[in-house]
Amino acid sequence: MEFELRDELDVGAQFVLWEHAVALLGHLMGINPFDEPNVAEAKAATTAVLAGSAHVPPAVADLDGVWPTYAGALAGPIVPTDLSGALAPLVTVLKPGDYLTVLAYVDEDWPALPTFRHALESVAGRLQIATCFEIGPRYLHSTGQLHKGGPDTGVFLLITTRTHADLPIPGQHFSLAELFRAQAEGDLVTLAGQGKRIMRLDLPGDDTGALQTLAEALVAALY
Repeated sequence: MEFELRDELDVGAQFVLWEHAVALLGHLMGINPFDEPNVAEAKAATTAVLAGSAHVPPAVADLDGVWPTYAGALAGPIVPTDLSGALAPLVTVLKPGDYLTVLAYVDEDWPALPTFRHALESVAGRLQIATCFEIGPRYLHSTGQLHKGGPDTGVFLLITTRTHADLPIPGQHFSLAELFRAQAEGDLVTLAGQGKRIMRLDLPGDDTGALQTLAEALVAALY
């Protein structure tokens, strides 16, 4: 589907068009497209993480600074010995009709992101499944509800980093980087609580090499 826009005002017109379309389709299907109970659940989990009262599933190993975690319905090796081996349970659990979603709490301008998207294309082609790449935390209010409240066909790889650009938040006891990380961990807690198949890889930093290594390991886990 393609639309030809005459000027910048047509962008706003498209927003209005699709807002009405979603509401109308929701009425015809008998659903409320604005009902997002699991989004509220993830918000509550984020608050609990910031307060230190949430149980965030722990990492099971340190693979040259990359910390893997298995949660929800995804069981992994007790102590994986390398990154491709750590990713193997995520790949082998995928079956026809499933989809793999990467939830990446990283800078969307990372030079390695095209390489990682290419790795996902390899997964999709070899396993004949759908794959998605989401930049966090912006997906939480859209596909985040589908992930947690939709059919149990999703398999999730959460990518976080332990260093991130930071700024204080006036009037709060936590910083912007702490909030950013808490949103990722809140989603991990919520997805695990829903019994979803989820794995987390916590990277030491936001360097390009780390994500390229991860992309290579994901492809290697296919074989």
